[in-house]
Amino acid sequence: KVTQLTERLSQGDLAPVSGFEGKAGEIGRLVGALSVFRDNMIERQELEEAEKRREQEERELEIVRENERKEAELAARKAREEQEAAAQAKLEAERKEMIASLNRSIGTVVSAASAGDYKKRVAIDFSDDQLVALANDINQLIENVDNGVSAAGEALERVANGDLTKPMKGSYAGALEKLQDNTNKMIASLKDLIGGISSSTENLTHSSLELRDTSDELSKQAEQNAASLEET
Repeated sequence: KVTQLTERLSQGDLAPVSGFEGKAGEIGRLVGALSVFRDNMIERQELEEAEKRREQEERELEIVRENERKEAELAARKAREEQEAAAQAKLEAERKEMIASLNRSIGTVVSAASAGDYKKRVAIDFSDDQLVALANDINQLIENVDNGVSAAGEALERVANGDLTKPMKGSYAGALEKLQDNTNKMIASLKDLIGGISSSTENLTHSSLELRDTSDELSKQAEQNAASLEET
């Protein structure tokens, strides 16, 4: 019976050890040792099962934590995308408003320039570098035209006041350079013309003086001739 019990325990059968109650001596001690061996095997199995359950619970808990982490990352990414989309929409709205404001300012400046007023300038208080660059280019264009027209106007005003000593100054290009050349050529031509007229006037004055002297000489000669005739 002890041999059969031992074989049964070695094969993993952990049924309770029975039929040896009250046995003493070596058989009793052997059966007691087998009972302890059985109890240890049962305890080891329970520990292994507990360890398996703990590992299973940890795996399940890790899966839950991983899912929660993924859900949190997904929610954070979604919130970040929503914030970026909102920020982008805000930037686009601000850019549209800046473009509309720039268009209004350009329209005002162009209308004034069409009416002959080159003193207005496009506003450049924008946060967009490209719009600021565009506004500066337009202002530079208006300023160049204003400088050229003003310089030509001042030169012609001096001409109207009889001052032909100061030509149109400045460095210009294109149509303004041609305007400068034509203005200065006109001033130079007027200066030459007036210089010629002045020379002719001086010559005429000199001829008149010579004619007057000749007349005086002829008058004196006539008087002498008259005296001689009277004496004769």
